[in-house]
Amino acid sequence: MPVPNRCPFRTDGSDAVRGPLVFRIVPPAVSLTLSELESQIANRRPVDSPQRADIAESYAALRKLYADQSRRAQRQFADPRIKQPGAAALFHLAVESVKASRLVYTALQEADQAVRSGDMWVASPEVVERAIDWNRQKLDRLEGQLRILDLLDDVLPPLKKLSVQLEKSRHVSALGWQSIARHLLSEAGRAADGASILPLPGFSLRAYLAQAGHGFFGDAFSRGIETVLVLAPILASRDTESNEIDVLTIASLCQDSGLMLLARQRGAVGGKNVDGGDAHASVSAGLVAGIAEFAAQIPSLVAEHHRRLIGFDRVPDLATAVQKTGSRLLATTVRFLEIVDEMAWNAGEELPEAALYPAAIRLVNETGRGEWDPKIAAELLSGIGFQLRCEAVEESGEERFFGRTAFGIRRRDPGDPNLPDPNFLLVHEAPAERYVRPTSR
Repeated sequence: MPVPNRCPFRTDGSDAVRGPLVFRIVPPAVSLTLSELESQIANRRPVDSPQRADIAESYAALRKLYADQSRRAQRQFADPRIKQPGAAALFHLAVESVKASRLVYTALQEADQAVRSGDMWVASPEVVERAIDWNRQKLDRLEGQLRILDLLDDVLPPLKKLSVQLEKSRHVSALGWQSIARHLLSEAGRAADGASILPLPGFSLRAYLAQAGHGFFGDAFSRGIETVLVLAPILASRDTESNEIDVLTIASLCQDSGLMLLARQRGAVGGKNVDGGDAHASVSAGLVAGIAEFAAQIPSLVAEHHRRLIGFDRVPDLATAVQKTGSRLLATTVRFLEIVDEMAWNAGEELPEAALYPAAIRLVNETGRGEWDPKIAAELLSGIGFQLRCEAVEESGEERFFGRTAFGIRRRDPGDPNLPDPNFLLVHEAPAERYVRPTSR
């Protein structure tokens, strides 16, 4: 995916590499598997007499680490939400943590027995410490996922009230929506790293909300909440006014709000998915136009996101309407989450935690075909924790490798003449953008 002039994710402002560029994802470091860890711990080694005191001291320190970790694990495993439908990825994390804990416990018990009997054949303390650290990472991930559930339980009740108010009124205040949006961004920002707050592949927010009794409100806002969590580190790193962040966050949150109305119109029962097709894009856009302070900005974001207009370069000579940066970011983020869901579904029982990496590769490949803005895709992937590198590529004649040529700009989906335009309620039209062609005097 060539990127004009300079690498889109450079942080030092360097222009050293010019011309068309392509970005690649640096593969994440491969962590030990549970079976590899088990094999290492099973490799007992003899300990000479001079080393016995040091080994005994090392195992005493490991015993304390294990005890502290066990208390932490017990608190997390006591949460009944781990076993709920839709949280299979959380249960998978807990199971792997228990297995790792048993490996460490067995190694500690054997070390105690070896010290008492004088037959010092033990697992290396370094390996046991590695297993404890491996388990710590699992518990950290599980804690981050449980934090997402806490966040869902916090925001859904007020969100449901605001949604009903928005449905019944053509003119509502944005204060409540701003409060929820900022709360979501704040809580996501508390994570140690950007990726730790992302729902794991196989962890369905929609299924959890349905099980918790939120019905079609879960359908309407589950993907929106997930999108906000992904966007949080990206928006935090941008030098953007708070008003613009509010607009994009509320638009992300409300992207599927039309599903709720379609569900009611069709008499759907709470918890059941409603296939509204493309129609709910217009319903969502018309609905959020009732948020008075943002009636001119949010509806177009929602509508453009669903239609996936990919015209990410300005063409003054053609006066072509293009998607704005916020809309491109929203559409690209939702597409990434769709890929993650699809790959997790295909993985079945395996539920690989590394599924984010192949999903990122797939997004890069789609971007290379011209389906997404390369700058936005690079910003998204680097924002959620992937390392990227730039490589120079050669151009081929007049055509660049954006999936577009000098003859026009492609769009991902064909235009649908049957798709109704959004019914904007009380929209105050924003000034139309104009393309001014310079003239010589």
